[in-house]
Parts: sequence; structure tokens; C-alpha cells
Amino acid sequence: MDVIVYQCSLRWSPSQGVVEILSQASLVEKIARSKCFEWFSCCIIVLNSIFIGWHTQVLATGAIQRANANLQPEMEVDGGIVLIQGLFTSLFISELCIRWAAEGLKDFWMSNDVGWNLLDLLCCVIGLLDVSVELVIRNTGRLDEGNPLRGVTVVRVLRIVRIVRVVRVIRIMKFFKELRMMIFSTLNSLQSVVWIFFFLFVLFYMFGIAFTSSVVNFLDTLERRQDPAYSSLLKYFGSLDVSILTLYMSMTGGQNWGVFYEALKTVPGGEVSCILFILYVTFALFAVVNIVTGVFVDTALQSSKDDREVAVQDEVEHKKSYLNHLRELFEAIDVSAEGMISRDTLQHAFKHETIVAYFNSLKIDAPDAKTLFDLLDYDQSGEIDLEEFLHGCYSLHGDASHLEAKILQMEVRFVKEMLMQLMDDFQDLRKRRLRRPSTDRVDKGDRSHTSKGLH
Repeated sequence: MDVIVYQCSLRWSPSQGVVEILSQASLVEKIARSKCFEWFSCCIIVLNSIFIGWHTQVLATGAIQRANANLQPEMEVDGGIVLIQGLFTSLFISELCIRWAAEGLKDFWMSNDVGWNLLDLLCCVIGLLDVSVELVIRNTGRLDEGNPLRGVTVVRVLRIVRIVRVVRVIRIMKFFKELRMMIFSTLNSLQSVVWIFFFLFVLFYMFGIAFTSSVVNFLDTLERRQDPAYSSLLKYFGSLDVSILTLYMSMTGGQNWGVFYEALKTVPGGEVSCILFILYVTFALFAVVNIVTGVFVDTALQSSKDDREVAVQDEVEHKKSYLNHLRELFEAIDVSAEGMISRDTLQHAFKHETIVAYFNSLKIDAPDAKTLFDLLDYDQSGEIDLEEFLHGCYSLHGDASHLEAKILQMEVRFVKEMLMQLMDDFQDLRKRRLRRPSTDRVDKGDRSHTSKGLH
């Protein structure tokens, strides 16, 4: 979609408007950018996801019922199911072709959504294979033991991949902002998850070696290993892999860590191991868990900032809400409901603490009514209409941005250069006027000399 807008911007000139730009787009581009097309894509994705879940449940329920009746699972494919699958596959292929044609054959694979485009293409290919296999199965009949198609389980497993298309709904639908942010935060945190797993493995590995070595050194005789009193030691700390699993369960709540503590207490003189285990549990539950949670929270916050659609939507919603508050403030000041605010009306409104507090809540620092009116009255008409009020107050709220500071710096430099040029022109003019009297005296002397010669 961004590529389409960029392509249109290449054909834009300052004399063109939005309507003319949209008219230059082809019919396919208009369809791909329309809200109806987005809703169409969303609907077929949701319906297909529901259909896949329903079909899976029907197959599972049927298999259970036939197993209870001592019957072999029914592998025949219903013709209606194949027809619906083919319909969904055709719709998905059509939707993919429209977007492909709208963005261009090359730009389609170079856009920011190339990952989603590859997923859509993969799902379409899987859909075609799935329908083809279902048709072959239906024409072949039951899948007996000797049927070569009975081993074609890969395609049936790949059918599950199509359910991943439901994630695309979250990217299309704007009102799924929170859910979309959660999913993208999870995906973006995969790199952090790898390092978290590595850190946890090192932690379990170090403590696992300590506990396993302690148990192995204690159970150094056959009698002790066969003693039922020490069976829990062998069960939970008998080998390194078992110790790592035990430490993982004690941290995640797979089993109460008190059970493992009681097992370590059976070792005579094993107070050191018990204290070490208590330290491990304390460190794992109060330090490691909080650190891991903090990493995920930080990744989620960073993902919400990096998600362009979320940032744009938040900015649009914030501006819309702010302008609505400004309209309410304008109506509160314009008590006569004339749609215009005069200087006297604004000064009268500033006598009420509620109006002043409303301005402060909107981050508009107005020292007095006169200064604010001069800033808002852009056309110097003596009255402020709603458009001037909204535009002026929105530009005044908050602190000055870096761009505004640069613009002000540029304007000051421009004024300084104009003043320097004006001073140079003034100096040139002054020098000319200083030279003019001497020139006039020379001209008078020449004229007097000429007149004497004539006499």
C-alpha cells in the first residue's frame, strides 16, 4: 500500500490536488486501496479460519464416534467440503493477484509487507495442493492400507498453516490495535527469547551440576542407591538432565519446590545443598523472573513505538480528540453562538477560572486574553472564527519543537541579512548625498566663469 502512495507521489506536482492524484491511479489500484477491499479480505480470512476450525472439529468428533463403535476412521472426503475449500482458495488467489497487480510485479516483493506477501503466497500454494489432494482422494475412494495416498500426511499437516492467515486480520483492521501490538511484540521479542533461553540454560546447568555432583558423591555405594529412602534423590537429582528438569519445574511451578527440598534433606549432612537450593529458588523467583518480565515489557514498548501503523493511528486519534476539546472550548467562549469570538468576548471569558483552567489543561500557555487574541487573529479581522481558533490553538499547544526552532532561526537569519543589506544601501545613499554638494559647487564655479567670459 505504501508503494502505491509513493508511486502516486512521483506523479504529483504542486498544482495538483488529491482528487487529481487519485484519478491518475488505475482501477486495480483504486480497488486495492479501497476500504471495501480491506473488509472483503478480512471477511474471507475470518470465514476461512472458522471453516478450518469447524472442519477439524467435525473430523475429530467423527473419528472418536467411529472408534467407540469399533469402526475404522472414515477417510472419505465430502464433496461439499472440497467445494468450499476450492472457493476459499480461489478467493485468496484473486485477492493476492489484485494486490500484486496494484503494487507492481517487482514492488510487491520489495515493500515493507514482503513477509505478509510471502505468507499469502505460501497459503495459496498450500490451498491448491490441499484441494488437489482432496479431489484425488475423492476420485480414488477410501484410503486403504495399500493406497499410496495414505502416506500423504504432509499436505494434511500443511493445511494447519492456513490458519496463520487469521493473523493478517489484525494488521488490516485498525480497531485491533491492542491485539496487533501484542502479536507484533511477541514476534519482535523472539531474539530476546533466544538469549533468555540461553541464560536460563546456563543457570540450570550450573546449579544442576552442583546438585547432581552432591547426590552422586553421596550415593557412592550400591546399598545407598537401592535404599528406598533415597529414591527421591535419584528421581529428581540422579543425573544432570533430570536435575536441569527439576530446577526448571521448581522455577515455573511445574511441581512444588518443597518436594525437591525434602528430597535433598534426606542426605546426611546435606545442609549445604539445602541452603544452595533455597538460594537458587530465591534468585530464580525474585530476580530472574522479574528480569525476564522486564525484558519482555521493554521489547513490547519498543515494538509499539516501532509499529508505524500504531504510531500513526495514535497520532490521528490524539489530534482528533484534541480538536474536539478545542471545539468544546470555542463553544464555551462563544456564548452568543454566533460562530465568531471578538476581543471583548475573549477578555470576558478569561475572567472565569474555568476557561483559564481549560486552556491550561490543553497545554496552551496564554499569559492574557489580549496576547492570545493577537496570536489567533491571523487575518487581523478583529474576530476569530472556528477554523482560526482550531488552527491557532493547535499550533500553540505544547513546547516548541526542534523544527519550529530551526524555522525561527532561519527567519531571524533572513531578517538579519535583510537589515544588513538595508544598512549597506543606506550607507551608499549617504555617501552619494555627501558627494553631491561639492559637485554642485564645481558646477556653480563653472557657470560663473563662463558668464564672466561672456561679459
